[in-house]
Amino acid sequence: MSGFDPASLSVMVVDDTKLMRDVALAYLRRYGIGHCSAYADGQEAMEALANAARPVDLILLDLNMPVMDGIEVLRHLAARHFQGQLALISGENPRLLRTAETLARAHELNIIGVVEKPLTGAKMDALLAHLKPGQRQAAPVLPLLPVSESDLLDALRAGDISIAVQPKISLRERSVVGVEALARWLHPSRGIIPPSDFVPIAETGSAAEPLFDAVLEQALAALVRWHRQGHRLQMAINISAADLTRLKLPDQVASAVARHGLVAEDLLLEVTESRLIQDLAPALEVVTRLRLKGFGLSIDDFGTGYSSLEQLQRIPFDELKIDRRFVTGAAADPSARAIMASSIRLARSLGIGTVAEGIESQEDWDCALRLGCDVVQGYLIAPPMAADDFPAWLSAWK
Repeated sequence: MSGFDPASLSVMVVDDTKLMRDVALAYLRRYGIGHCSAYADGQEAMEALANAARPVDLILLDLNMPVMDGIEVLRHLAARHFQGQLALISGENPRLLRTAETLARAHELNIIGVVEKPLTGAKMDALLAHLKPGQRQAAPVLPLLPVSESDLLDALRAGDISIAVQPKISLRERSVVGVEALARWLHPSRGIIPPSDFVPIAETGSAAEPLFDAVLEQALAALVRWHRQGHRLQMAINISAADLTRLKLPDQVASAVARHGLVAEDLLLEVTESRLIQDLAPALEVVTRLRLKGFGLSIDDFGTGYSSLEQLQRIPFDELKIDRRFVTGAAADPSARAIMASSIRLARSLGIGTVAEGIESQEDWDCALRLGCDVVQGYLIAPPMAADDFPAWLSAWK
């Protein structure tokens, strides 16, 4: 628990077995956790969470409970945008536990571990070692009002959309080879609005173009600053389904890059494989022209759509990005590890690089290294950070 004052932490135990609650609370108090609470079912816990007087840093959650089970709790936590950390503790079989973990990640919850019962001191040691400084809920969890396309367009005009960046690391050299730019929305009254709430809105309406343009401009400006400081890196940004229908996009991107004094090789465009099949002809024209102009192309979330192999045959990608669901925890999950290994072999046979996203533990790092992955990205290395904070982080990494 490096970086934490245990006495300042708040941990919630949700389990229908009194013995389990008592054991967990005893371990937590032994570690000096200052604020511990326990609940016998999910509904009781959700009510307590919504009315909590202080932020909750960690929830230890059982799966099989009456009234509201752990799977339902995951859905409610996601709907309320819970920003604390989460660990699943259950006596269910390992495959069901892994499925629940996959569901938690699909909900974009910050899950730090899965523990099979019985809970022991060694298991609690390993779990608490994954607690990350700063990963805590900023305010009591309450449902957010939905945002509209009009809200997003207003935010773009007001400059409320910024970028966060996440480093990409060469596995063998342990050097930083690039960063990915991610859109972030800081609403003046609602606080941080997660990308899962506004990116789908942009992809289906008129906000797609201004959102892409805002991210591109900020990403290129950051890249120029870093280059002047001696950090020669490649910036990756995402292309939405709507962007792939903009036939002028390759010329616009090329113009923006030239205006900033950069070259095409400085930019990598990440295309989610499923988006390519929605409007095939214009999408193929856009990505092919981007490649002709010298921009790097990455196939993102590889393995999550039925057309993966077909897209690799159609388009000259430079990079294959393995989806986090096949990376996080792959060391202990034979199925995920097999998919990850086959993706790496496929990329190698096609002469393209591989990126494993979702590296959240040393075990994830070691597994990616053993399988021959080229580049990794994830919370073990660094969470997404403000672009202005990146140079200091880079110096510390070096």
